[in-house]
Amino acid sequence: MAPSTEVAREPSTVDPLPEGGAGRRILVVDDDEVVALQLRTFLEDAGYEVLAAAGGREALIAMKMEAPDAVVLDLTMP
Repeated sequence: MAPSTEVAREPSTVDPLPEGGAGRRILVVDDDEVVALQLRTFLEDAGYEVLAAAGGREALIAMKMEAPDAVVLDLTMP
């Protein structure tokens, strides 16, 4: 009998993105337009309002003016 290639997965006990993002705003900071669009789509589909910034200076301005609830930050931007 051939070995099974199926991987057993335990159910996750942590929900990294709680449901009910309505009214919550997340600032996505990424200089890669494709990654930023993917993050925006994922978060908007989960019900979050998404703000975007392409760099550090723009992100700081958005933080001050928009006061988002959370920030998703690309740590490897130039």
